[in-house]
This record gives sequence, C-alpha cells and structure tokens, in this order.
Amino acid sequence: MSSSNPMDAYLHLRSNTTKASLLKNPQGFPTRKRCIENTMRYVDKFQKWKKENIKVRHHRIIKIIHLFSACLWGGSTASMTLVQCLFQPENAAELSASSALAIYIEHFLVVPSAFGCLLSGFAYAALTNFGFFKFKWIIFKWIVNIGYLVFGFLWYMPWLENLVSYAETVSAEGITETLTVYLMRISMDVIQVLVVLVVVCVSVLKPWGKTKR
Repeated sequence: MSSSNPMDAYLHLRSNTTKASLLKNPQGFPTRKRCIENTMRYVDKFQKWKKENIKVRHHRIIKIIHLFSACLWGGSTASMTLVQCLFQPENAAELSASSALAIYIEHFLVVPSAFGCLLSGFAYAALTNFGFFKFKWIIFKWIVNIGYLVFGFLWYMPWLENLVSYAETVSAEGITETLTVYLMRISMDVIQVLVVLVVVCVSVLKPWGKTKR
C-alpha cells in the first residue's frame, strides 16, 4: 500500500520496523519489574566492587578527611565565638570590623569544614558497612549536619551580611542600640559550638542502636 504523503509513508515504515523488532524481542521495552531487577543487579555489582577494590588504606584516608573536617569545624566555630566574646565593639567601625571577621571565618572555615564532614560522611556511608540509615546515631548526624548548613545559608550568613551593612550606616551614638543584636550573635555562635560538641559526642558514644527494618 502506497501513500502520496511522505509523512504517512514514514510512519508506516516506522510501524513495520517496530513490529519486526517486537517479533525478535517479544518483551519489548523493559517493564517495571525488569527495571527493579536491573537496579538490584547494579547495586549488587557495586557492593562486590566495594569488597574487592576498597582497601583498608582507603578507609583510613576517608576517616582522616572526616576527622580533619570535624576538627576544623569545631575549631572555627570556637574561634569565632571567642572573637565575639572577647571583643565588644564601642563604635560603628569596630562593629563593622567584627562582623566582617565573623563572615570571613564563616565563609572560609566553618562552611567548608561542615561540607567536608558531609561529603566524607557520605563516602564513609557508601563505602563501608556503616551505611546511610543502618544506625539511628548516623541518621541523627545527617539531620544535624544538613540542618546546620541549610540554616547557615538561609538565615545566619545573610543576617551577618545585613549586620555589616547596618554597621556601616549606624552613628556612634546609636551603637548602644546594636548591643542586643550583638549579644544575639554571640548566643548563635555559642549554639554552633554546642551543636558541634553534640555531634562529636554522638560519634564517639554512639548512644542509639540499629534502625528497625
């Protein structure tokens, strides 16, 4: 059967080709069951690859990166807290300088170290027997680490930047009006130190067991 329309001829030829391919492969496109089976097969290959290729020295390297990031995270938050507690601004310039210093510490030390803990923890969970959700204390650490970063990016860091902008415009007589905000920032820094301390304690003590499956 011929057709004068080139598009009809193309569709007719494509239909015949599809039928021929289905005759050769009756299963046609992969079903949902086959997709699940393929996924499980890939997971099994990955697990075998882990056992064969991930050696003890690789585990140690990941652990070193994780511990170093945790130490840097705790040290940077503690240093920022000490700067805020030991230095009380008496004028707008000092308030602006202390706020800018807090931003530098937050950008170049706190955030990279928190991300280092998150990424090395991800590698640790994927390449060791700890897993992502096998233990309750690991789930707690995921929640705290991700929540810390989300809170910092969405609220704390923009608040620090706004405080620097405000300090540049406030008058010397109005510096007393900013002391409440300054005390609030000190309390936020203390909370950050406490959060890191809690995460370290949970990592060492492992107070909760395995999750129910």
